[in-house]
Amino acid sequence: MAGGKAPALAQDADIPLHAAYADGTRTSLAAGRALRDAVCSCMASGLCRHRILLVLVLACRDVASVEEGSGQTPVTTP
Repeated sequence: MAGGKAPALAQDADIPLHAAYADGTRTSLAAGRALRDAVCSCMASGLCRHRILLVLVLACRDVASVEEGSGQTPVTTP
């Protein structure tokens, strides 16, 4: 992500989050669903890097919005 390779994110009413990767792969994750329920267009048979990266991008975005909104560093648990 630091190298600028994060996916482009989009949201809509049917499936709340879509990620589009530079390699043409598309990943979707519905609100309130587990990572294993994400849908990905890559050929991986199980959990893939696209799904994992989508969740990491979301986590980074959420942390950034908390930091900007409150002026405080968020507390995280291991």
